[in-house]
Amino acid sequence: MIEGNMDVKKKIHSETFFYGDRGVQQLFQPAHMADLRKFMHKLPKQVPVRALGMGSNIVIRNGGFEGAIVMLDKRFGGFELLPKNRVRVGAGALTTDVVHKAKRYGLDLTFLAEVPGTIGGAISSNAGFNGKSIGDYFLRATTIERDGTVKTIKKREFLSTEDLLVNLADTVIVQAILQLEQDTPESLNQRYIDLKHCHEQVYSRYPLKTGHAFCLPHLFKNKLSEPLLSHVVDALVSLGAFQDSRSQLRLDPDHPNIIFAKSKSDFEELEQFGNKIRSECREKLNTELDWNIKFLGKK
Repeated sequence: MIEGNMDVKKKIHSETFFYGDRGVQQLFQPAHMADLRKFMHKLPKQVPVRALGMGSNIVIRNGGFEGAIVMLDKRFGGFELLPKNRVRVGAGALTTDVVHKAKRYGLDLTFLAEVPGTIGGAISSNAGFNGKSIGDYFLRATTIERDGTVKTIKKREFLSTEDLLVNLADTVIVQAILQLEQDTPESLNQRYIDLKHCHEQVYSRYPLKTGHAFCLPHLFKNKLSEPLLSHVVDALVSLGAFQDSRSQLRLDPDHPNIIFAKSKSDFEELEQFGNKIRSECREKLNTELDWNIKFLGKK
């Protein structure tokens, strides 16, 4: 996410996740699963809960999020090799760590090599790159429900990955089992290097930028990420170096689905600028775009 907000009171995680002016009602980092179950069970039902990994592509508006945010750290990490090319991974494990561990066993998660965040966050957003996504390899997850109960959610019980993601949105993922493709460690190392290079070509190294800002309605985010669906690219590129002079936010034709900033912009300005782009696409290009960035809390 864009790195800063002039009105931010406290920074929760480097570069990606911030308090707005009013902050969040509760920020909870459980020590273990029983701790998390107790918290969820005691939390009043009217209080909304959001589970976040490292907060990639998440914005809490300046009005604050009047709910509870659950953040899982390395205590909810872990990696276990299972039969049939399966692995059990903790939701708090960093994606990069899991990629390297899987690679040593000849199992392919290299498409997540440059995707920031945690495995739990990757699953809940169906993260991916270069035509692959973690949802394609997801088998089941252990989750904590809103009432504190433990539940196993299996992919085979849903008609589509989109239905699965909707169901996972109301839970906190604790761990998951993935079934991965196998290859030699040598081949996977080369694939990892190639994908890193490809990622560098797709994403600018400019420090103040978002991840992919927009997606098409009702389609999985990863399916239009690399490469983006052609008419989305055409729509955004045709707007040129679309820039907001007041906030200094801009789109760049070389990276048409990333919003850049010259200074630490206010998140409210980011949302306004993005909605202006969406309006331009709707009115001038007959293309409807949804936010790929999640905005939480009051405006």
